[in-house]
Amino acid sequence: SGDVEVWLLNGTAIASTGSLGLLPSQWKIVQIGDADGDGKADVIWRNSDTGSVVLWLLNGLIVSSDGSPGTTSTDWIIASRPGLPVTPTPLPLIISSATTLPPGTVGQAYNMTLSASGGTPPFSWSITSGSLPGGLNLNPSTGRISGTPTGANTFTPTIRVQDSGSPPQTNQKQFSLTITSATSGTGTPQFLFAQRTDTAGVGGGVAGGGPIIAVDPSNPGATPITVTSAATTAAFVFKSSWDAAIKHFTNIQEALLVYVSGGKLWRVATAKSSGIPGSGANPPVQFSNESGAGIICALFVIGPASTNPTTTRMAYELPGADGVCSTRTNNVTKIVSVSDSNLTPPFVLPTGLTLTEDTVPSQLPIYNLSTGAPTHFFVVDAANNKTLKIFDLNTKTITPIQANFGMIQILAQDTSDRVFFKNTPFSTVLYVYTISTNSLVSLFTATGILGLWHGQFDISDGNNLYVADGGTLYQLPITATTPSDVKPILNIPETISGIHPSKNRIYVAYQDFNSGLGMGLLSIPKGGGAPRIEVPIIPGQTILGLPFNINDLEYYTIVNWTPGTNLSPITSATAVIRREDGSTVLSQPNAWLTYGLFERRNGVRGDGPIYPSSLFLLTSPGMSFNGGTLSLIDPATVVQGITLGTIPAAWDFPVTTGPPFIMAEFDGNGALGFADSGEPQNLFDFNDLIFFIDTTKPNSLIRVPVSGSPWFWIP
Repeated sequence: SGDVEVWLLNGTAIASTGSLGLLPSQWKIVQIGDADGDGKADVIWRNSDTGSVVLWLLNGLIVSSDGSPGTTSTDWIIASRPGLPVTPTPLPLIISSATTLPPGTVGQAYNMTLSASGGTPPFSWSITSGSLPGGLNLNPSTGRISGTPTGANTFTPTIRVQDSGSPPQTNQKQFSLTITSATSGTGTPQFLFAQRTDTAGVGGGVAGGGPIIAVDPSNPGATPITVTSAATTAAFVFKSSWDAAIKHFTNIQEALLVYVSGGKLWRVATAKSSGIPGSGANPPVQFSNESGAGIICALFVIGPASTNPTTTRMAYELPGADGVCSTRTNNVTKIVSVSDSNLTPPFVLPTGLTLTEDTVPSQLPIYNLSTGAPTHFFVVDAANNKTLKIFDLNTKTITPIQANFGMIQILAQDTSDRVFFKNTPFSTVLYVYTISTNSLVSLFTATGILGLWHGQFDISDGNNLYVADGGTLYQLPITATTPSDVKPILNIPETISGIHPSKNRIYVAYQDFNSGLGMGLLSIPKGGGAPRIEVPIIPGQTILGLPFNINDLEYYTIVNWTPGTNLSPITSATAVIRREDGSTVLSQPNAWLTYGLFERRNGVRGDGPIYPSSLFLLTSPGMSFNGGTLSLIDPATVVQGITLGTIPAAWDFPVTTGPPFIMAEFDGNGALGFADSGEPQNLFDFNDLIFFIDTTKPNSLIRVPVSGSPWFWIP
């Protein structure tokens, strides 16, 4: 009501009371005490709207005089004055940020900080309803919204702020944040590339190799451009941005295609603005004077470049005099820069230092986490007891670490000096290595197989590593230093076959090898415990989950077949999207969820090497799963988008492997898919057709005219 009452006290008893009048609610008492030295309480008022200050000098229950010393803006508060020992009452807590937040773009780093005024700092921030876009997070201490958006839409989260007063004040506001797709107009329009392998193997180690083609996304039905008629190995060099706050490379996009042909190393620009690849406007350029690379045992692009892709370095491994990659003891590893001229010799490492002790390199470089520049990578000395060594890219020095190692797979990097890795395949040990002290610590030894490849049996959410051993799931922080930091958070009788984190939970795929084929899916909180949400094993049913989550969504296809027939024939398939609480968002029969377009980013803490900007839903008539309608789904909002086209029934996608493999995003909207024509196949007679889609255009699916097989995307 605004009534002002006074109690005159005698100790803890009320001696007398009185009313001083009625005031509007924007007037607040900010201090009480003796303001004029007469030994009697006085009152200081403040208008929370205008900042005006009014002083009441009291004589018991009577206002003997009043007046206004002045007015200040509301970002000033009254502190104290002699004779007024009472703690000032803070102004009301308000969120001062505008309701409409700055817009963002899928795949591009986003940063903004909410602000509040009034109240008692420090403040804490939280989301009370709705959600931020996938890939963005709210810092509860600073109010900073940051990350890389993974899906386009308008999001309306309600965000609450609380101060540190006693009692605390709170306020909340609903915001609007719009994320738009990264179209070809916002990035650099690119050609799309594919390679045919004309002899056994895919890329590395192939003598002779096959052609590389470029598809123009503005005219995908035309005959593709032949970049080179024969390449043994090919890879992309990227340009990117480094976000030191979240330890991520963002806005990653192809800049150069590098390949090996005629024993030499070549580069060609991928952007359409550079001209047709292989033409006079954009000719292949030889870099380094390497001329003996007839067979490449391993090719390793050393990290995304921040802005200038020509500064990127590459390491490649050649066989020794015997011409056999698998010998390794006499293999030779060399390092070049893609900006080298054809007269520049490569830097040659000592003989026997191999990028991999197995078939393909599977490591990331170690980065400076302030600049994003690669600093080191691992090699194995196959000629000296398979000793693991580390190569310093700046000083070009090699430091031995420990003997008897195989291929190194980096899982996460804690600082510029500490990295977690395992030696694979069939590794049983997880290590943490400190560069400055050359210290290697074994953190965890599994009784079974620790993991075969990253993201299958081990994963990081940026704060913790999760590793599976049989039916037990373990968690360790990426600040771990000793084995005691590793703790079990789940134990099941089945065998864990895959793990990946969502916003608040860990999803575990598991298989029962004793009772026959069958796969289930469960999730638990990241720290373990309840609630446990499960899609259990059912005979004749397999859960084919996609290896990523966005916010609190999980994506998978439930496949049913006749038990005892080894997954064939499939009798039904249902595409499912669920939330973390187990509620179903999408359940569509006779449909598959398959990979979509990816916003490339690389988190060196192991979190999020790729994030989908869209998923594809293949809806098939009947149970053949050959052909069907291909449509688009926004993975962050589960909004089903445009129909991209109809895949002919004659295009063969074997029922044991599911729908077509739509591989990657290159120009922001376009993608290439690979399938079979349905003709009789042998081991190397598959992927004999390529198709193109544009995710912004309905019914854009079109076959790319190619011949021969098999065709593959270039990683």
